[in-house]
Amino acid sequence: MMGMMAMERSFAWGDYTWTEMTSNTSGDLEGVWGSSASDIFAVGEDGVIVHYDGNPEGEWENMPISPSRPNSLPQNYKWRFFDIWGSSPTNVFAVGYGLGGAIYHYDGDSWTEMKTPFQPTNRGMSFDGIWGNSATNVFVVGSGGAILHYNGETWSKMSNKSSYRFHHLNGVWGSSANDVFAVGNNGNGTGGTILHYDGSEWKEQKTTTEYLRGVWGTSSNNVFAFGRRGTILHYDGEKWTEQSSGTSGHLLNAWGSSEDNVLAVLSSSGQMSHYNGSHWKTRWKSDFNEIFEDIWGVRGDVFVVGWSGTILHGHDDSIVNVAQASCQLYAVHDEKRNDSQFFTVSLDDLTVSELGPMYKGHDIESLAIHPETNMIYAASGDDVTNGKPGHFYRVDGETGELIPVGSTGFNEIEDLAFSPDGTLYAWAKGEGLITIDLATGKGTLVFPDKTPIEGLTLKKNEGNVFFGAVGTDLLRYDGATDTLEVICPNGLLGETEALEIMPDGLLKPDGQLLVGTHNVPFGLHAFDAQTCQVIEADETLSNQYNDVEGIAVPVAACSSTSSSCAALAQEDLQVFEAIFMEPFVLYMAIRSMVVVDYDITGEWPIPLSTSITPPTGNYTAGFVSGPLHLEATMRSQAELEAALAAFNLDKANKACLAEVAGKVIRFNFNPSTRIWSCSVNLPNGVPPQHLDLFPMKCD
Repeated sequence: MMGMMAMERSFAWGDYTWTEMTSNTSGDLEGVWGSSASDIFAVGEDGVIVHYDGNPEGEWENMPISPSRPNSLPQNYKWRFFDIWGSSPTNVFAVGYGLGGAIYHYDGDSWTEMKTPFQPTNRGMSFDGIWGNSATNVFVVGSGGAILHYNGETWSKMSNKSSYRFHHLNGVWGSSANDVFAVGNNGNGTGGTILHYDGSEWKEQKTTTEYLRGVWGTSSNNVFAFGRRGTILHYDGEKWTEQSSGTSGHLLNAWGSSEDNVLAVLSSSGQMSHYNGSHWKTRWKSDFNEIFEDIWGVRGDVFVVGWSGTILHGHDDSIVNVAQASCQLYAVHDEKRNDSQFFTVSLDDLTVSELGPMYKGHDIESLAIHPETNMIYAASGDDVTNGKPGHFYRVDGETGELIPVGSTGFNEIEDLAFSPDGTLYAWAKGEGLITIDLATGKGTLVFPDKTPIEGLTLKKNEGNVFFGAVGTDLLRYDGATDTLEVICPNGLLGETEALEIMPDGLLKPDGQLLVGTHNVPFGLHAFDAQTCQVIEADETLSNQYNDVEGIAVPVAACSSTSSSCAALAQEDLQVFEAIFMEPFVLYMAIRSMVVVDYDITGEWPIPLSTSITPPTGNYTAGFVSGPLHLEATMRSQAELEAALAAFNLDKANKACLAEVAGKVIRFNFNPSTRIWSCSVNLPNGVPPQHLDLFPMKCD
């Protein structure tokens, strides 16, 4: 019952210091996955799901699911979850046993059962493994050779040869959507099988004498399969070869931080095996009686789950905490082709400061900052003499230390860009648009294209619209339609190698694109992608950097310092820019140079990164400025409907206020209640209508 209580002990074991955690369950735990070290899920017996939020007490919390057991499963059937995986903190899947298999989905608020494509049977079936490379490309494997695919909307059976129908598939992992491996037994109860999916069909790639339980890798040419009696197989991209494990125990699952640091768990009490890039060594903790079932980690933090609610947290003491970015501009300069120097620019006085040492021969060509965690990431090109080409790194926001994460699997990364949901995109030279796993650095191709893009950035409020630079041309990629087009031919100031969409108002009220140009002293060049023009005179900075390869601004850090609830409630805060309406969104620029977005989610404030140039059409509204209120004269019913939609008002109020086109609506803020409301003088002597809007979202 180890997991039910907090154990006041920790111990050194291998390269990690391990601590026993409080799982708050006594049932066996079968699977573990997380989006970060402070957002981890574990699943197991009786449909239990527990969650860890990073609290220092090491305590996990039980999560309710609906229904509490699969709808089709009779009460006399035992059931459990076997595996878990997610594409983000708000898109997580747990799979297990049910009459037609069981799949549950977590949307960030609650767990609900999903419909599977299998009809219920008296015997039932189990889904044992799950893996995906995006929210719209997820694979599940299980009993009877079952292989399922999820396209973001529905689950469907994948074509599987009849000879596989007696297989029991236990694990699945891939390096991309077109390179997926599934492992299990071959139907005779003892032998193992490895299936491979190439994007069009599944084929049996290898059979073994031992039952296989797990598969994991770092790239398409570095894959491991694990099984009974110490079986470990390695795939180099061409063939599978057996490796000596040094144990006769049954190996179940594995995880690694790199190709030379892999941990595998065994079905023998208290045992794990470690791979250092050349050989495996089994380690045993003699006073552990529980069997480990699964392992997952991120960088220096590893989590192991097993029987009787066992959860261990391992921390690599050699890996220090990495400082987040603060509210300033970060950039990287390329000295003499491949020597890389990080530097910062103060957003208050535009002071340029060197950050950390020069990394000779590393050829760092890209930089990006996570929109929520403020962690800085970088990647290298192919002109590397000290380091590795196409490698992924973290960067310390205070010291500039460059910390390797892993290979992307691509030869040259030209630029990085985060989407609002935290997905990291990159442009791989000669390959196209990829996503990068923040924990391993592994890249996955999502849009093949050989356009030689060097600068890449993403619209912060539109997760699928990218801007890219090729020489002096500005391009736009729409992920919804998979179209890439030149929108500003020869419009940029010079050969552009770095792009960033600035949050409106941080440097310039109308700033859209910040560009870094080759062989030009670094300056703050704000560029309007709609007009293909420089918006205003460039800022002149005193610096020696003339080949900027990457630019990034921590949106979350800057919004938390500049647009906190306390700051926005000051009496002297006034509107200084025109406000304007368009369907479902009201934009407002504040004198403190922070833009906030009142949208249909009711969240306030939300920093924006789009131009505040009023759109064409009938949505522009006049304004009157004053302390803590706005007044807008609506010139048409269309403007009113857009404004009301922005404030998420109900239809009855919309019908009432639709009569007042041309009248003045006043938006008021109450600092004590932290609530915005609006009032309007209705025509024909009707008393003013007052509408409560929504509370501010304050920390």
